[in-house]
Amino acid sequence: MPILTFDDFDEMVREFKDKDKPLALYLFSCNKKHIKKVTTELSYGGGCINDVIIHLATSEMGFGGVGESGMGGYHGKVGFEAIWKAFAYIS
Repeated sequence: MPILTFDDFDEMVREFKDKDKPLALYLFSCNKKHIKKVTTELSYGGGCINDVIIHLATSEMGFGGVGESGMGGYHGKVGFEAIWKAFAYIS
């Protein structure tokens, strides 16, 4: 997992807006303004604030990424449906 650090938070947000949407984004911060900015202005497949796993650990949350950063779900019924669609496409 790449870990990126930035000296200027607003510059980081601008830079991420200009890039392809990542599969996941994890922000470690106690700054509520930074947290709100990331969760409202950036688009990413899945992510957490001050954690790196909780969005994977729940079977109630579907997952598929966004844009080119994902292709389906992998939890419960969502995961089964994604696999079934991929299998049907290949067949």
